[in-house]
Amino acid sequence: MMRAREFVRTIVLLDDGAPREDVAAFEAWARHRTMVLTRAFAAGLLVLCVAWWPTDLLLFSDPQMLAAMTRWRSEGSVVLAGILLALMLPIGRRHPAFVLASMSTVATFLTATILGDKGRYGPSLLFGFYVTVFASLAYIGPLLPRLAGLLVCTAIAVGSYFAGHHEWLSDPLTVDFLSLLFFACLCAALAGHMTYVPVRRSFLDRRELARVNGQLDLRVRQKTADLALAVEHLQVAQEEERGRIARELHDELGQRLSALRYALVTTRQRFGSVPEGVGPNLEEIDALVDGTVHCIHGIVSGLRPQVLDELGLLRAVEWLTTETARRTGIACRLDLPEGDAAVDPTLSLAVYRVFQEAITNVTRHAAAKEVGVTLRVSPTLLFLEVVDDGRGYPEAAGQRADRNGLFGMRERAFAVGGHLQTDNVPSGGARVRLSVPTADARSS
Repeated sequence: MMRAREFVRTIVLLDDGAPREDVAAFEAWARHRTMVLTRAFAAGLLVLCVAWWPTDLLLFSDPQMLAAMTRWRSEGSVVLAGILLALMLPIGRRHPAFVLASMSTVATFLTATILGDKGRYGPSLLFGFYVTVFASLAYIGPLLPRLAGLLVCTAIAVGSYFAGHHEWLSDPLTVDFLSLLFFACLCAALAGHMTYVPVRRSFLDRRELARVNGQLDLRVRQKTADLALAVEHLQVAQEEERGRIARELHDELGQRLSALRYALVTTRQRFGSVPEGVGPNLEEIDALVDGTVHCIHGIVSGLRPQVLDELGLLRAVEWLTTETARRTGIACRLDLPEGDAAVDPTLSLAVYRVFQEAITNVTRHAAAKEVGVTLRVSPTLLFLEVVDDGRGYPEAAGQRADRNGLFGMRERAFAVGGHLQTDNVPSGGARVRLSVPTADARSS
């Protein structure tokens, strides 16, 4: 019993559990579609009515029948034109179902009156009532209003037809006619409703899917923002640790090496003449100290380049490019903007680290003879490009994110809201492109 009741409630759509805002959105969409279909239905019938008007002269030789058809077409054209005019008004656009029902009722009344005046059963009688049946298909709405509208129009049609001819009620064909008309209305109501149900459910499903997709998209954006914040905090902590290690290397180990060098100098001065065999050892120790000092300077510069903190991103890129050319012998072409562009320190550090990793990949893996570095800074965007003429990436566009430190580069670009692109150039070699919005662009 409960299942039957639920089935009936589902069929007539008394309550299908849909959210109210979704139902309101569907009703607004249904009103609009009803207006569009009613307009198309009325316009199509008006065109057919006017176009087929001259054929009445060929089809009907009976003057009485020709006069009835002329009256039916003229009055029908007025009703159809009235529907189109009503749908152009604000009230008609807000209540297209009311316009459809009222005009269909008027059309049914006129048709039944004209056929009643004609005074006979026949194919023309059934042909005249198709407006009532098929007009309901333009209505997008529940079953009960659809069925009620059809029954009202049918009752008006029957009443108008038999109003002046009560004796026709005793005709044997009357029962067949009324049965056929009722069956046609019932079929039209069910056909319209069977179209309405899947359309409504499809609309509500799309709304629910859009809502779920919106929630998922919001969660993804929140998780992405959280991940970006976590990556940023991790990189800040990493840079702070690098700075601490660089300071300790420079201060502690640097001072100890300076003390060792001073001890070597004082040793030479104390003994005056160094015994044979000891001098070369002291020179070797002195060379090792110098090499260690230079090595520590390189490590410190790699951990936290002072030129970046003191002179900014442009000079840091220029310095690293020059150092790379000096150490490796690779010809470096440098294209920098004129002057000193002010760049946010956090953004400068991220871009410098990406450039540092890219130039390291060139020296270690590319076997390149030449590398080009381009840096552009605008009020809204910072663009960096590193192109070499080496062997390029083994996989097109660097599809493996963990190859040659690309994952770390992408991670740094992601942390500052940038986009990193890696690919192979057609002429040979690899290319790294970094686009990052400036701090002003991100804040706006």
